Amino acid sequence: MSGGYGPMLPSEGHRTGRAAPAVVTWLLWSVVGAILVQATLAGLFLSVAGGARLAHTIVGWLLPWLALILAGVTVAVRTRLSRGVAVAVYVLPVLLWIQEVLGHVPQPVTTAVHVPLGVALAIYSTVLAIRAGSCVTHPVRATPPSAAR
Repeated sequence: MSGGYGPMLPSEGHRTGRAAPAVVTWLLWSVVGAILVQATLAGLFLSVAGGARLAHTIVGWLLPWLALILAGVTVAVRTRLSRGVAVAVYVLPVLLWIQEVLGHVPQPVTTAVHVPLGVALAIYSTVLAIRAGSCVTHPVRATPPSAAR
């Protein structure tokens, strides 16, 4: 991909390939959205709509699997993401499974952990989506345009 100015090379510390990090970022924002839906459903079934509990359970069951798909995609594009973002993505399914288990244990102490962990997961995944989005960089040309003339 010369574009008329010479071959495209990644600069030191940057990654090339815009599509792969964009997919990871999109999946991360999907996780963020699902976590926010979870919070809404929890509020509904705790206050007015007991039927929202089933939807909360289903979304809670699906979230770790979505994060596991995200981790698999991250493995495939690892060279295009920073190490910190990749490791944080690998940890996300584990945290979501812990959250899911805590939601099914009918003890007050687990609820006391389940609710703040949900808030922490929303913040964690939002920061992660922002960081993954910043991994989408522009490649640097090997030959500057002025030297190619």
